[in-house]
Amino acid sequence: MTFRLESVDMGHSWTERPIQRLSLHDEIAAKLRVMIQEGELAPGTRVPEVKLCQHFGISRTPLREALKVLASEGLIELRPNRGSIVSPIKANEIRGIFEVLQALEHQVGATVTERILDDELTQVLELNRQLLSAHRGRNQSLYFRLHLKLQQRLADLTENVVLSGLYASFLTKIARACTSASVDAAHWEQWGRDHTEIMARLADRDGHRLSQVLQRHSRSFGEAIVSGLKITMESYDDF
Repeated sequence: MTFRLESVDMGHSWTERPIQRLSLHDEIAAKLRVMIQEGELAPGTRVPEVKLCQHFGISRTPLREALKVLASEGLIELRPNRGSIVSPIKANEIRGIFEVLQALEHQVGATVTERILDDELTQVLELNRQLLSAHRGRNQSLYFRLHLKLQQRLADLTENVVLSGLYASFLTKIARACTSASVDAAHWEQWGRDHTEIMARLADRDGHRLSQVLQRHSRSFGEAIVSGLKITMESYDDF
């Protein structure tokens, strides 16, 4: 059966359809997510519900709904009658994520070189320019943020929603680990060279070699992050 758009009277044009806004607890969840990823709410610490309510000017109901959202993402642990805590960063989990990412990088490299458009390539090159600027300035915090943003952008440009979704889930957890990691000089210098080569292979549309350097870089990045992690707490029996 075929429907014609003009036969349906909606009372307004399609472009006038109101945009659905985020609920209050979704907005709070988004803000808390950033605070967790950037280490403002440190791993293993109790969530200061009273202070957060005062900070955001909200009651406990939307805050607790937001915490449930973050708990479903593994960022918060809900502990009945004892309050919530920020989930600890587990080295074994982060190591496992990087092992999976190394396999996925092959698919990203092979696919993005076939699908990226010229204007998209220009945008990626600009993002990489900003990343290298942060790298040269040894701004580790900014470098990590741009690095993860670049990884997600390359995954998005594959136009594979499953692949993109996996990256979004994994990179959220890696972002937390980055705030607790220290990087040695050897890894740091190698990463600068890697990014230059990644962009060269992408510009050449060389999927095979791009996959290789992405996997090599992911392995090096993962080794450095995991080895440099400063796990603040392994057990929370005292809470």
